[in-house]
Amino acid sequence: MKIIRFLFIFCFVASTVLSFPLKGVKKGDVIDFSKFESSHPKFEQSVKDKKLKLILFWRSDKGLSVKVAKTFVRLCSRKDLDCYSLDLKGAQEEEILKILGKVNSNFFIVNYKGDAILDFGIYTLPVTVFLDKNNKVLNAIGYEGQYFVKVGRYIKYLTGEISKEEYEKFQNVTKIVRKKSILPDINFIKKLIKDGQKDDALQKLKSLDKKGINDFEKVKLAEVLILLGKNQEAFELLKPISNKFIDAKFYIGLALYNLGNLDKALDYLVSIEKIYPNKGRLYYLLGKIYKKKGDYEKACGYFEKACDKEFIN
Repeated sequence: MKIIRFLFIFCFVASTVLSFPLKGVKKGDVIDFSKFESSHPKFEQSVKDKKLKLILFWRSDKGLSVKVAKTFVRLCSRKDLDCYSLDLKGAQEEEILKILGKVNSNFFIVNYKGDAILDFGIYTLPVTVFLDKNNKVLNAIGYEGQYFVKVGRYIKYLTGEISKEEYEKFQNVTKIVRKKSILPDINFIKKLIKDGQKDDALQKLKSLDKKGINDFEKVKLAEVLILLGKNQEAFELLKPISNKFIDAKFYIGLALYNLGNLDKALDYLVSIEKIYPNKGRLYYLLGKIYKKKGDYEKACGYFEKACDKEFIN
């Protein structure tokens, strides 16, 4: 139930109406399909076809991505467009089909020869890219609460089924008057940290508008704070919502470990040991805590569990 709750909140607050969710390409750029490959016999011809094209970047191990990918299949039931599914986790085609089910002949499961995240500047997933009949980028949609309705409406506009005025009227009606989600910015900061650009990450964090952020955004922000060594700030941010989100307790435990408060960290982590979904990293952190406390027997036990394939996720 908590996972479903996460996804609901995630979908509800996120919107990319005001931002383009790719840093490596912009509207008007031509996509080079030479780096894409597929076993589909009609793939090469589809690239040359003068059709509207949609590319979905997603991960088959992430709940939100899977939900959007399944909806993407439904949207691609039309014959007047070609759709390309690129799983950044790199699952085999058979695995993808098990997840997505039956797909139409205009649906292509593709791989990418290179680093798609780097080349396209992807900082948030899933992302749907729209190309015109000449493979030029028309638009891209990242986190989208009403994905089927909004993307479907956009396709109808691009294919001439509704006018620009009708589409814009729809956009104005469906816009929710609220603060734009900062999740794309948080994910971008996280990527900067992983790329070793800590100074840029700190600068971006400093400019981040944190007023009025919701609880789910607080959890994601806390993760970034911990990566930047701001453990006390992360702890204070998450403590009021520790009973709402299981991830909040994990990150509180991690922050307390980094602050040297091992006993308090254990209190939080042990309380979620049986229910935390990512047991691999939980067991690894528990192993580190017990090692620091000098309890090597327990530490070894948790390290062994952390390496067990059953718990790696």
